[in-house]
Amino acid sequence: ICSIFLTSFVPVGLVNGLGLQLVTALKNFSDNFEIQIYKYNVFERNDKSVIIELAKSALQLKKCYRMYAKIFGPISTAIILLGGCAFGYSVYSAIWPKDGVTGLPYLLENILLNISVINIGNVLNNEVKKTKRKMERGLAFLKLESSNLELQLVTEMMATWRWEFPCCHLFIIDNKIYPVLAMAVISCMTFIIQLEISESSKSLQCP
Repeated sequence: ICSIFLTSFVPVGLVNGLGLQLVTALKNFSDNFEIQIYKYNVFERNDKSVIIELAKSALQLKKCYRMYAKIFGPISTAIILLGGCAFGYSVYSAIWPKDGVTGLPYLLENILLNISVINIGNVLNNEVKKTKRKMERGLAFLKLESSNLELQLVTEMMATWRWEFPCCHLFIIDNKIYPVLAMAVISCMTFIIQLEISESSKSLQCP
């Protein structure tokens, strides 16, 4: 039980906990960005200190997102693929039960873990898209209301950043990863069935 907890629930807890903190930080940043543009009209006042702080905050967020993706992307990939393998093993156990083991508890556990990882990926991507739209609206407003090219350049740079949570640069963690999960299930079931056939053939050959 302890090993299952450490290998499954702790990594998923870190992925979700830190992911939610990133979502909150990004939401606070985008809200502050809108307030500075529309309420305090920072670009019209040409307040470079506020712009510099916004740019620094954006750079720090970008760095945090990259570190998060680099560290937890591979972990999330392993969790997702493990869920596919667990499903394949459960199907195998249902077809060829051994010692009364069905694999159902293991399957349910991995389904819950997979759902939580995919959900945080969706939340991250949705917040990223919202932030990007806010940046684009702010940039359009700035081009209409301000002639300061330097500030326009900073905002444009922030608006064109690509925010995402990838898994080992293979795919983005959202609902589109289900084909990957299906491939893991098929691969696992194929391997297990081939192994079972091989063992059955060996047992038949024995005198």
